[in-house]
Amino acid sequence: MTLPTLSQNWLLTTNQSVAGDADLDAGGPSGACNCTRDRRQLLLELVGQMIAGGTSNIGPGGFGAVSAWTCRYSCGGNNGGALAAGTPGDGVNRWVINTDLPWNTTGLNRGWMVLRNANIGTYGIELLIDCRQGSNGDDGGLIDMHVGMVQADGSGWTGGTTSTAPVPPPGVSPFKDYMTLRLNEGWAGFANNIARAWHWNMWQAEDGSMTYIVYFYNNVVTAVWMLGKPTNPATSWTEPQFVAGLRGLNSDGDNASYMNDWYETAELKTWRADRISTADTLNRTALYLTADTFDFLPFNQNFTVANQVSGEYPLGVIGMASRESNFHGRMGELPDIYWGLESIGALPGGSYYPSGGSKLWFQFGAMVFPWDGSTAITT
Repeated sequence: MTLPTLSQNWLLTTNQSVAGDADLDAGGPSGACNCTRDRRQLLLELVGQMIAGGTSNIGPGGFGAVSAWTCRYSCGGNNGGALAAGTPGDGVNRWVINTDLPWNTTGLNRGWMVLRNANIGTYGIELLIDCRQGSNGDDGGLIDMHVGMVQADGSGWTGGTTSTAPVPPPGVSPFKDYMTLRLNEGWAGFANNIARAWHWNMWQAEDGSMTYIVYFYNNVVTAVWMLGKPTNPATSWTEPQFVAGLRGLNSDGDNASYMNDWYETAELKTWRADRISTADTLNRTALYLTADTFDFLPFNQNFTVANQVSGEYPLGVIGMASRESNFHGRMGELPDIYWGLESIGALPGGSYYPSGGSKLWFQFGAMVFPWDGSTAITT
């Protein structure tokens, strides 16, 4: 097919590398960080880039001001100092070096971060990242992440100490104002005490409306993050329109960007004010990613070769749909990413579009993302 045209400007940060380092006790404000150093470095770099914005522009042009995430407040070592917890709105990023991010179990000293994006939802959203794990033997492979709605008065997550994470605004039902993405769940592989050389990429819409993150370990997409606004939303969708997903694996040998991760499992989430009346205790409404389908399978699993008439490989729009009570239907699409043939995505190093040309798009697993012309590094 003819290659798609980008609908908006994107800031890309590609081919970033984190050296493998399994040193579990490299100091830090809690005395021991209780996780591999490369995991701490990976999260430090991802959060730092979300705040900084991207490093290269691609899109239809007319590039302007960048709307990135901001640090609302945090708990960390602040360049190796004593662990300290901030207050809502102080804007201090206490994650400066990787030892500023201790992982720990419930009730013990650990790092956390609240990021705000004012361009998503009615008044904005906040992402709370809590470095909590079930046991120190998990070595930072587990994490908590929550998305909260910014209130009309500008308030969001509040409270928090060196041993407790922030909570939703006081006096507001948590069932109506936040949802959980990960609850002591995998985010960066889960083979204890193993050093990993990570490679990561980030896409941020210039207007702040969407963020995608993909990172690898040994040619395998370990996690995909999606945080932002859908395009072409259902006209009846009157709630704050945003979606959030973090598919992070507990196994180093799996892949987080194939059809079974999103098409067969409702991994993408959204928030609804009536969520208290439905079953999910984590306040989430689940969304499946959709694709053109025939003969009981999505097109990119039915097809394994290029179109035999045109010689072109098909790309398909990634939609989203819900089967939940009072929310049935196709709800919108993800901007500027597409499905590609899974048989191509399984190749080591992925695949470029156009092949052998200007590398305008790159396929990770089954997903095709905008690309900046560079050679992708996946291992």
